[in-house]
Order: sequence, then C-alpha cells, then structure tokens
Amino acid sequence: MTKNNSSGFTFLEMIVVIAIASLLAVIARPSTKSFIESMRLRTASNTVKQRLFLAKARALGDPVVHCGMYFDTASKPNKILVFYDNDSTSLNDYGYSVGKDLLYMPSFSMPPNIKILITGSGNNQVIVFRGDGSAKTPVPSITIKDTLTARTKTVSVLASTGKIRVQ
Repeated sequence: MTKNNSSGFTFLEMIVVIAIASLLAVIARPSTKSFIESMRLRTASNTVKQRLFLAKARALGDPVVHCGMYFDTASKPNKILVFYDNDSTSLNDYGYSVGKDLLYMPSFSMPPNIKILITGSGNNQVIVFRGDGSAKTPVPSITIKDTLTARTKTVSVLASTGKIRVQ
C-alpha cells in the first residue's frame, strides 16, 4: 500500500477556520464600539486637562501676564481657547475679551458628540491662572459629556493651588 505524503489544509478545514473567525469578529464588535466611545470621552477630557496645564505653566512663566482658558459652549462643536489675559484697558480682568486677549495656542474643537457643560457662579466660561499657579475664583465646574452614551467626566481645578484633576 502506498502512502500519500501531501501536506496542507483541506477546503473544509479552511471554511471552518473562516467561520470561527467571523463569529469571533461579530461577538467582538459591540465591545469595540463601547471601547471607542469611552476613549473619545477620555481623550476630550484629557485634552481639556492638558490645555489647562499649559495655561497654568504659561502663567507661572510670567507672573505679570495671566493665562487662562475660555470654554466656547455656544459654538457647534464646542471649543476651548487658551489665551493671555492682557487687556490693554484693564490688565488681568480675569475674562476673555475677543480681539483684546491674544490666543496662546490655536483653539481646539471638541468632537461633534462631545459637549462641554459649565456650572458655577461668576464668569463661568473662563478659568484664569495667576503667576503663582493659583486660579482666579470662583472656578467653574467643567463636565465633559458624550451625548451618544450620556457618560460624563468632570474636570476640576482647585483654586488655591491650581491643581487640575479629571474624575
């Protein structure tokens, strides 16, 4: 009797492997979608945190010129702007004045499904850091919300020290 020494896969084995791989892909897709949505929210909140750190670092670099962040919640999509608070009419007014305060860096537009919610008293669209790293009070509460999933992240700034945290 002769033995056939051919090696390789049969057509049936290939079909079974493709079917198993397809089944795994179908099962993994919903969890991947949830992961991507969660990463989108995390990225947006970390971008706000990073821009706040840059504003604070710039304020620490020159105590005369304060630096802050303006949250443009009226624009679609929402934007954040880091600016020098150096109005010629009223130095360090702790607010953002279009055309008077210079932008420290280009504005950042949030993804379309990410919304910035600002609560608090005073000029609650702005956080301004002083030369010692502290933030001008009152500091607003910043909530970053994914409108598709209703998940939120809160970015907080401790006014006395300027400590920035994402929860």
